[in-house]
Amino acid sequence: MKKIAVFALLVCVFASCKKDDNNANNNSSTPRSFTCTINGVAFVADSAWYNNFNAGATNIFAVKGTGASQQYFEINLNAQTATTYAIPTNAFTYLGGGTAYVGTAGSLSIGTYDMTNRKISGTFTGITAGAVTITGGTFSNLPYK
Repeated sequence: MKKIAVFALLVCVFASCKKDDNNANNNSSTPRSFTCTINGVAFVADSAWYNNFNAGATNIFAVKGTGASQQYFEINLNAQTATTYAIPTNAFTYLGGGTAYVGTAGSLSIGTYDMTNRKISGTFTGITAGAVTITGGTFSNLPYK
């Protein structure tokens, strides 16, 4: 029940977020992106960013689509450094088609964690409960929000 409440809260937060222009960044004109393949289908986020809700942690978010067709990613890391993180020790959740899929295996590598310019870039892969396979994940120059 607690997970359902958390996901409902996330849906409300994402639904209230303004869609970002992928070419507008906090501190530069460098394009940003968040892409992957979900069960063989390309996912290209309309909006993606990161923040640090909890001291010492990193949260990455990506949103695609509107209304009932919206899809979301939330990735929660237990540090703020450029390194490789294991899933499920660190967590990711993919929400698609009204269903939340929690990562059970995979990894995420942060290649650039630029605290000065507030940008983050890296790669990821994963498998979720419910048999969702995520491959070829990349994110580049995501801004801090």
